[in-house]
Amino acid sequence: MRWAPPWVQALVAGAVSALALPPLDLLPALLAYGWLVLLLLDAPGWRSAWWRAVAFVFAQAAVGLHWIAIAFTVDVERFGPLAVPAVFLLCVGIALIQGSVVSLLRLRSWHSPLAAALAFAPLWLLGEWLRGVIGQFPWNLVGYAFADWLWLAQGAALGSVWWLGWLALLVGTLPVALRLPRRQGLGWCGLVLAGLAGLAWWGHDRLREPTAFTETRLRLVQAAFALDHGFDHIRMQTWFFDQVRWSLEPLDAPVDAIIWSEGASPYRLDTDEVARDVIASLLRERGARWLLTGGDRLAFAADGRLLGVNNSLFAIDPDGAVGARYDKVDLVPFGEFLPLRPVLERFGLDKVTAGSIDYVRGPGRRTLDLEGLPPFSPLICYETIFAGRVHAAVRPDWLLNVTIDTWFGDSLGPHQHLAMARTRAIEEGLPLIRVANSGISASIDAHGRILERMDLDVVGVRDVALPAPVEKTFFARNRWLLLAISIALGVVLAVIIEFTSGRQRS
Repeated sequence: MRWAPPWVQALVAGAVSALALPPLDLLPALLAYGWLVLLLLDAPGWRSAWWRAVAFVFAQAAVGLHWIAIAFTVDVERFGPLAVPAVFLLCVGIALIQGSVVSLLRLRSWHSPLAAALAFAPLWLLGEWLRGVIGQFPWNLVGYAFADWLWLAQGAALGSVWWLGWLALLVGTLPVALRLPRRQGLGWCGLVLAGLAGLAWWGHDRLREPTAFTETRLRLVQAAFALDHGFDHIRMQTWFFDQVRWSLEPLDAPVDAIIWSEGASPYRLDTDEVARDVIASLLRERGARWLLTGGDRLAFAADGRLLGVNNSLFAIDPDGAVGARYDKVDLVPFGEFLPLRPVLERFGLDKVTAGSIDYVRGPGRRTLDLEGLPPFSPLICYETIFAGRVHAAVRPDWLLNVTIDTWFGDSLGPHQHLAMARTRAIEEGLPLIRVANSGISASIDAHGRILERMDLDVVGVRDVALPAPVEKTFFARNRWLLLAISIALGVVLAVIIEFTSGRQRS
């Protein structure tokens, strides 16, 4: 492959690989990972392999995450000039973490390209895991390439999106077969494609099970309020009462709860009795038991000292009381708090949300058990992107995701976020109700099927029957067992193939 310098090829391959992810879903683009493996094998040493790996990951991140720059235009005077540098630095950070891990493949001169391909998969997954740990940003994992291919996405019920990632990387490294003897190459391609076909068959059979519903009915309110005018409190008060009006639209059948999005209330619902009285009147008028809505609250220490702000979900009853509350645990760096604030403030940096007070973490995941509703686990905003971390020890009957995706406009971001949310439903065997202020709101069953949907920038109301959970999935019962077994078998197979190839050459 001499049409361009290797680092340019790596950039192109990385950009192509991003096309496999939602919402583009071009599965053949996975073959770009095989292109990267070949570039690494052809590198004269580890240093050149490092540059190629970093270039690949940087281009993938730039194509898949460029939409983050839109968030900086919400308050364009303060943050607009930071949009491009911030996204560039984010992509550089991801590239340095993941590229450095992947480049370790070249520390060995491989006798067998197939063994190298088998070793590449766990290295890539390790890089994804590290950037999730270091940066708390496990976004656009390679396993999400199967998220919108619902037959294949059912594999998340076996081993999560991480196991799907392992399988996707095996598919992606098929170009390595070009470097193998003809019979071995055909055998490897046949084995991987047969495994993919087997998963699709199993997924198709699993999806033959019809959606079951509970007796619980919910009203989802998508307000479609914009943030492009900054954080105008008067405007947000108008949106609050608009949501009240939309919630009062005629019902086909009674509902048990009305759900608004993250940040839907500009009032401190823990202290503002007037706002709660308005909500109580709404609930009595509609005959609903609860209104579930996102809002902020001030967090104080036991000695009265202000700690920060909680991003919370409130459950308000017809008497205007707060029946339960959940405080968000996984906070967005730079969105909800400024990391290393004493240092970064000196450079004029701040978080992109309103106010200079940081949000603070809640005490942990909670399963809310409210009278008249099946127990549920609240997930605020990007808390849906963490596989295996979506509920407390007590398994709920459903997941509730409230979010603000307006930050990212009509871009790839909201579609990627939805794909991750539905993957959590498949992993856990739990239905997921999603209310986003400007879309995409949805009712998703325990197999990841979208039953109701309100698209981006649509003001709307949907009355939905809550889907029922299914029995615990293999992943819900065993967590990372299948992933661990798969990686271990792949590594053992790589060692055997490499050892055999080395003996044949000698």
